[in-house]
Amino acid sequence: TCILDTGFEVDSTITISVGQNVVIDLNGNNITADLSTLFHVTNGTLTIKGNGTITNTGDVLFVEGNTVLGGAKRDAVVVIESGVTIVSKTSNCIYIRGNGAKADIYGDLVSESTEYAAVQGNGTVSTATNTDNGHTEINIYDGASVINEKNHAIYHPQSGTLTVYGGTIKGITGIEMRSGDLVVLDGEITSLGTTTTSAPNGNGTAVNGAAIAVAQHTTIQEVSITINGGVITGPTAVYEETPENPSDE
Repeated sequence: TCILDTGFEVDSTITISVGQNVVIDLNGNNITADLSTLFHVTNGTLTIKGNGTITNTGDVLFVEGNTVLGGAKRDAVVVIESGVTIVSKTSNCIYIRGNGAKADIYGDLVSESTEYAAVQGNGTVSTATNTDNGHTEINIYDGASVINEKNHAIYHPQSGTLTVYGGTIKGITGIEMRSGDLVVLDGEITSLGTTTTSAPNGNGTAVNGAAIAVAQHTTIQEVSITINGGVITGPTAVYEETPENPSDE
């Protein structure tokens, strides 16, 4: 456990890779960085607590489980507790991929990127490269917020489960599911767009202007959406389309 008694700037990526359980208590202080990735968690748990803000130019948290096709689960976990604010100036607050990668979000995530979502996965599944970036787990809890006023709040192209227990999710598109399971139990999911548009895209988002968009990826992974509660608002509340090819599954 690291308890900060002052704020500071980080000048190199901090990696958690050998099963450590690391707790950073901001203790009312702030961390800043100008890096492509600030924290890289590949094996172990990183918990960030205490009132304060962490700001990075690029990805703040890169959470990476086992990305080998058919590979065993490798636990790589981040927990963002209430009172913590994570800010990315140009990229993801949380970039997540691989079997065993997990993010529990109780705090606030803000991306200022026009290109990337506040929380984003990677949908690559390839026998040619022996890669599968799916089998992730993302949980948004009551009191949390995930916001990107310039792009998507959450982009989910990979297999895995995204559960919204509560909180606030706002973006030009709130959540875009291209693969995986979405379960919404409560919370507010809002599109800040003015119209709903879609276009084929084999490497990125396909829908703008929906609170929840369901647009199966070119990888043709299964998609499942369950909405049991919440307030879902936008030019289109829930939008479903197969944008890549109407004859696909």
